[in-house]
Amino acid sequence: IDRSASMSSPFSAGRTRMEAVKQMFYAFRDRVESLGDAGGHQLGLLQFDGLVETLLEISPDLAAFENCIDSMKVRGSTQTRILSLLEVLL
Repeated sequence: IDRSASMSSPFSAGRTRMEAVKQMFYAFRDRVESLGDAGGHQLGLLQFDGLVETLLEISPDLAAFENCIDSMKVRGSTQTRILSLLEVLL
């Protein structure tokens, strides 16, 4: 999740970009839950702005995933480290 300062910008109908992204991740979490355990689904979560940080290692714990989303806040840096994020992912 991008949590740079740009995420505090308006998105639509009085919501910020961060609020819109959180809603999308809540919907994704709900969809994963609706699939049940048969697929053995696991989620992880990274945040980035001027730094790349792991919020949640790969885990089947959907409540932990939602708690991470709940706690996400915009941080001050406006320079995102997309290349650093890609290095972490690869």
